[in-house]
Amino acid sequence: MQKAKSYRNLILGCCMAGGAMLLAFFFLYHTYIQDIIYEERLNQMEEITHQMFQNLEDVIDSHWDRVTEECNYLKDANIQTTDELCRHMKKKYELSAYADHKIMLMAVDSEGGYYTESGTSWSLWTDGLSALGLSGEELSLSENSMKKALDQGKLIVCSMRPGDFTTSGHYILLFDYDDTGFCVKDPNRVNNSSHTWDYVTLSPQIKNLWAISPTGF
Repeated sequence: MQKAKSYRNLILGCCMAGGAMLLAFFFLYHTYIQDIIYEERLNQMEEITHQMFQNLEDVIDSHWDRVTEECNYLKDANIQTTDELCRHMKKKYELSAYADHKIMLMAVDSEGGYYTESGTSWSLWTDGLSALGLSGEELSLSENSMKKALDQGKLIVCSMRPGDFTTSGHYILLFDYDDTGFCVKDPNRVNNSSHTWDYVTLSPQIKNLWAISPTGF
């Protein structure tokens, strides 16, 4: 009788141990599966993010090529007055069917004024951007405010004094930064866009700057 009771206790203990091992197996298996799913989703997100940024760079480069093309046309036209500039832009706007593609053609001078086929204005970076579905705000000239705007996904337009980028007046675009400085897009000189610029070098040459982003961003 005592022997039978010992067998029952042994069998019961084995069953409990087996159940515990089975539960532990299912728990570990579930955790393993979750880790695999998480890793797969993480890889998918990294791939999607990479593709998005690659597409964004392609779009920026495409628009930058269009800007360069229009600047070349403008130089070749040998325009002398504001009225001539506006007439040239109106003709180009009509011949290129920019309205059909929802493209707004404008020129910007070194003082921050801008010109369209309809005439002139002087507040492109705050008021004029709304026509492009963008919004702009003037920034204080400080490294922290510039980095904060870029961290928020905004771009920074800088009006430059004579120096490394221009002999009279010019605009550049800041789109990112790293430990070595700010990443620049300079439509005049490709080599200026091939490396970063530290704040100490940039800041004395910046006359004014604005953070731009999509409206409602």
